[in-house]
Amino acid sequence: MADEAVDPEIAEYLFKFAEAGGMGMMIKWVNDGYVTPPAEMAALIIRIIRGGISSFTDER
Repeated sequence: MADEAVDPEIAEYLFKFAEAGGMGMMIKWVNDGYVTPPAEMAALIIRIIRGGISSFTDER
């Protein structure tokens, strides 16, 4: 998708979706007492934003 132009309105929705999800994960992380290391949390958030749920399933 990097080579494809994204409609600015759609891009804004995508950003807001990622933003809300990332914040929700951060809130859970704080409430859980920071058990997961920060770098691991950041990598998890990036993985979910980039690959979605399918990045965690074994679909072959």
